[in-house]
Amino acid sequence: MKTMIRPRILQLLVFIMFVIPVSGRPDSVHGKSSLEKVRRLFYQSVEAPDSINRAMILLSEIAWDEVREGLALTYQGALTTLKGKFAKMPLRKYRLVMDGLSLMDQGIEKSAGNIEARFVRGMTCFYLPFFFDRKQTAREDFRVIVQLMDRYYPDYPEDLIRNVIDFLLENAGLTEEETERILRIRSALKPDEQ
Repeated sequence: MKTMIRPRILQLLVFIMFVIPVSGRPDSVHGKSSLEKVRRLFYQSVEAPDSINRAMILLSEIAWDEVREGLALTYQGALTTLKGKFAKMPLRKYRLVMDGLSLMDQGIEKSAGNIEARFVRGMTCFYLPFFFDRKQTAREDFRVIVQLMDRYYPDYPEDLIRNVIDFLLENAGLTEEETERILRIRSALKPDEQ
């Protein structure tokens, strides 16, 4: 019984750290690169489970404003879902994925117009097994992203927008019109520096 209580307390503490907003800019703790570090750790987490906890710790240290709190919740949810991917017990896997989906949905409720939050949730839902029944969520997020791109893509780092566009072109089953719209944006970006 004691072993069950400790993880619940830890989960509650982590949840409180993520959900209670702290005033200030989202990058105020570690400088402008904090969100970039979270992004990098998130992508590493797909194959390296040790990156999940590092990303969650970094998320808890960033002072998020109300506008970007939804993005933080969305990343927390995606990371929780990834924890489910690496969990050993099937019931734990399922619970982590369901908890992660709930957090991502809450994040989108707070930041419905955030391209990055939509992309993180959409991409996560896209790769979930069919029995979670979230393919429609992914499609919806991808459609909203295309609608938001024309107006808001300059507000995001170009490498992020480039990754979003490349993913959408390869996986989202866009209409011809949607494809043309995002290809125009892709051509307006600086050449990829690799």
